[in-house]
Amino acid sequence: MFCPLVRANFYGDTGISIVNPNTYDINVDITFYADGVSPKQGSFTQTIAVKAKSSNIAFQGPGGNSRQAPTNLPGGTQNTSNPNYTNDGFFGVAKLSSTSGTFLAVVNDTVFATNWIPTSGTTYNCLTTTNSGTKFALPLVRKNHVSNLKLTTGTAIQNVTGNPITVSMDIYNYDGTALPAAKPADITIPAYGSGNFYQGNLVNVPTVPANQGGFGWYGSAVVTVQTPGGAVVVLVNDAGNGTKKVDAANYEGLLMP
Repeated sequence: MFCPLVRANFYGDTGISIVNPNTYDINVDITFYADGVSPKQGSFTQTIAVKAKSSNIAFQGPGGNSRQAPTNLPGGTQNTSNPNYTNDGFFGVAKLSSTSGTFLAVVNDTVFATNWIPTSGTTYNCLTTTNSGTKFALPLVRKNHVSNLKLTTGTAIQNVTGNPITVSMDIYNYDGTALPAAKPADITIPAYGSGNFYQGNLVNVPTVPANQGGFGWYGSAVVTVQTPGGAVVVLVNDAGNGTKKVDAANYEGLLMP
């Protein structure tokens, strides 16, 4: 199972909630892989015991079990007494597996403020190889859209194969026309690793017209695996950077034929 967005003190903290539907206890092994832009690099392993017909959480936030020995997922300078973000921790993906039984997993992605007050939260289901493929449609991507919200997407991509792959993204305007000048550079993703296209970095995109908000840009995108034999899962995170705060939203990339 694959979780294409996990983080520890990098503009948020995640927790992986694992559910055991079986009538017996199981162990789930987690491997965290850092994205290329993550301040802290490396891979880290954790094993979670889950009781029968119950659940358990691998928490990547301050004081969480993922940050403790023996996993030691690096969270930078954030601490339990003040969980405000210094954004010098870990950002990447997680791969989950178990030899003792089936399981389900959901990721909760939260932004905390002083005194552990959550200011934003969202969630998504972790994905399996049946959700993977070589081409995905992203029906909504945007950059600083809506003046007081500045909604901006980031596209998290996880390589579900044991070999490195190259992935590309094509950008389309809000009216459906292609924007080849806005196409970002292809990225290379290591085995089971993390890649990211952040739409806040897009260039050569127009401002939406006044009758559609008149601020920032929105459109769509297509993600394509360029390496034969490669496959990925894709998650889009839509979050605001403006003066008015709203919860972030996630959606899975739509697998194309």
